[in-house]
Amino acid sequence: MSPSVDSFVTNIQQYGEKVPKKLNTKIEEIARKAVEEMSKEAGNFLHEELDDDKHTEEQVKAIIELFPESLSQLDEDDVLPIHSATMSGCRSGARSSVSFVPLMASEGYRLGVGGEGNRGGLLSVVTNSADGHNAILYLAGSFFDGEKGPASEEFDRKRVRVLEKLRVMNLLKKVDIEEYDLVNHSLDLKCQRRSDFFTSWDPDALGARDSQWRVPIHDVF
Repeated sequence: MSPSVDSFVTNIQQYGEKVPKKLNTKIEEIARKAVEEMSKEAGNFLHEELDDDKHTEEQVKAIIELFPESLSQLDEDDVLPIHSATMSGCRSGARSSVSFVPLMASEGYRLGVGGEGNRGGLLSVVTNSADGHNAILYLAGSFFDGEKGPASEEFDRKRVRVLEKLRVMNLLKKVDIEEYDLVNHSLDLKCQRRSDFFTSWDPDALGARDSQWRVPIHDVF
């Protein structure tokens, strides 16, 4: 009878160095490949199966603790898991994992996902974005024209909750509102709560200061 995974791991730790060197080297090689494959599966899960309604932060944290590299795994479109979560749920009835963005960002920040200064991937450019948008911009605005999901109040509410958490965690900063033109990007009626969030945090963004961007009041009219 084959041993359970738990007992096998325990036995490897206890007896691995006692077996002949050639065999031990082979075992370590196989183990490394197995860990790489498991990490890949964990990354695929974060991209394709993670669900706000089915999974918990505790479960996601466990995945990241077991397989830290999963947070840096690119999908077939060369985007990070945090990008997949940010853009999830854009169609009516579609799976959403956006609620896990703050956790992914904080853990990504700790693990250096996206490189230095990218706040765990929040500021990393989404590869397939023609305009070079990052995760914060996708959270702020509506980029899914003609799709029902973004028009729903729940879509807007979820993203406001994410933005509020990121602000508390200091992963979203007031200067980002000007830096990434977040007020203009959230002027769409589909983004009413997000627009209110940004303008209440930074009222001057409505046009009371010099800005590199078009004054939002002009876009309204």
